[in-house]
Amino acid sequence: MVGIIARFTGGRSCRTVHLPARLPARPDAEHAASMHPHDPGLTRSMLRVLCGLAVAAAPPPAAPAPDASADAAVMADTLVDFDIPAQPLEDALYQYGDISRQPALFSSSLLAGLTSSPVRGRLTADAALRQLLAGTGLVAEPVVTPHGRTFMLRRPSGRAAPDPVPSAALDGYPGLVQARIWQALCDDPRTAPGAYQALFRVRVDGGGRVRDARLLQSSGDAYRDVALLATLGRVSIGAPPPRPELRRPFVMSLQPAAAGVSPCRPAGASR
Repeated sequence: MVGIIARFTGGRSCRTVHLPARLPARPDAEHAASMHPHDPGLTRSMLRVLCGLAVAAAPPPAAPAPDASADAAVMADTLVDFDIPAQPLEDALYQYGDISRQPALFSSSLLAGLTSSPVRGRLTADAALRQLLAGTGLVAEPVVTPHGRTFMLRRPSGRAAPDPVPSAALDGYPGLVQARIWQALCDDPRTAPGAYQALFRVRVDGGGRVRDARLLQSSGDAYRDVALLATLGRVSIGAPPPRPELRRPFVMSLQPAAAGVSPCRPAGASR
């Protein structure tokens, strides 16, 4: 399933995972073979361009808070006043984020044609989101980072994905950004996709280069996190954003491959 952007994170700030500026190279990665993209369809199913809500908050602290998990638990139990009418689901999710201060990240195509249920009353953010999604067939998976809590929307496991969105929607600039980033991740054995998941944000400048790469969710390995940021920082899209709004941040979700699936192929292997 391909994710495309319908709305952008714009100027709203996202909480980020802070990492040391540099870590020593991992011994097992020094002589690994270069890897390349294996299948465009697989690429797009594993690396999704998301849109969603950024936390409207002050800039994050210089180092991760030691009690971030505890803080996230407190936020999850806090009661908030909601008054969200039934409306297109994407619009309802933006309104939900403005009220709850907890972001929900999603693929625009996932929400196509869906309408939210109304949410009214004093509820926790979790309960309000479940009520909002009632009848849509989607579930919210909580994601806790060292700096806060967010939700990733998805279909329940085992449910078939709908037909792909029209190809014209997939061939635009977001698709080009997706393809260039996937290529770069496969080219570096330290970041080759398949065995991990990560959530990150990038911006493309007027020269077509990726800038301001930030991890919103760690890959689970500090060495790989540093390598991810370094790799993303070297990506050239090859063309500048064709419209001003495309210079706003892209949020991307990298998912693990299914068992037995190789998302990147060794250099020199036949296509």
